[in-house]
Amino acid sequence: MAVIPSATYEEDWAGWADFLGKSYAGRGDPKPARRPRPFTQARAFAHKLHFRHPIQWHAYIRRKACPPDLRINPRLAYPKEFRGWKDFLGNPERGTARGSTVWPFERARQFVHKLQLSSIVQYDRYVRNTLNHHLPLLPQTAYPDLWRGWKDFLGTRSLKWLARGAL
Repeated sequence: MAVIPSATYEEDWAGWADFLGKSYAGRGDPKPARRPRPFTQARAFAHKLHFRHPIQWHAYIRRKACPPDLRINPRLAYPKEFRGWKDFLGNPERGTARGSTVWPFERARQFVHKLQLSSIVQYDRYVRNTLNHHLPLLPQTAYPDLWRGWKDFLGTRSLKWLARGAL
């Protein structure tokens, strides 16, 4: 196999997607098949999905059922309009201690104790997959002055460590 296929097959080179036999049209390919939808429409579409993190957006875009005029990286697709992920996804200040939707530390901790979670992975899974936007994704960052560790926050004596693939 050629070390630099674009140089070796210069005359027939049509891009990495073609070379690898994959279709990434509209998903970050340098030459997408369709023009991206206007920024305001893309942002309104993203708001309806209620995603809390860019990783969720990326996973959605990579699915084949997603509209082809959405881009995996709106920062590159809309350099003048893009004002950050919080604005694009429609969750301003969510996940930070300053956010009006995040519960105070004691209330969040009491709620999490009732869930009887025993690992950081379980907490992460719960926060990412629930519609409860009152819990921060990173509580140690949201409550830096009150944070006493995961055992305290989850209300467990010992943490179960699960492999990353357990998500």
